[in-house]
Amino acid sequence: MSGASDARLIARAAAFAGVTRPPPARRTTSSTATLVWRDLWPGGGRHFGMPSGPSEPLSLAEAMPAHEAVWARIVARHGPARSRWMASSAASWQFADRSFAFGVAHPADSVLSPIKLRRAGFADCEDTEDSLLHWIARMQAERLLPP
Repeated sequence: MSGASDARLIARAAAFAGVTRPPPARRTTSSTATLVWRDLWPGGGRHFGMPSGPSEPLSLAEAMPAHEAVWARIVARHGPARSRWMASSAASWQFADRSFAFGVAHPADSVLSPIKLRRAGFADCEDTEDSLLHWIARMQAERLLPP
């Protein structure tokens, strides 16, 4: 499990905290929700018109470099702006393997709660799947991902 945050939600929370008196307590996050990534794969698959497969633990840092040729074909077909994405993403794959997002290095109780913001009156939230799909669509519009 991990928590998801959306930059739009974090910005609204920061603006709220900046004008709220007294300010909400420190060490608060504007998590969209506690999530289990495998629950989001079906929605992402539908977005790309692909079925999702069974859960299969793997190291992204080890697995993704083998797919650079696949990414090259995607670039040739759809022309995303960042054709060297796979090569330039090596550090990101390592980070994902070790992060709250995909890794298991941090226990679930390390996820911070938005309860302090809520108690201070900040009620905004984002649906995690909607947020993920929003940012995928935005990256597609910027031609960072194929359509």
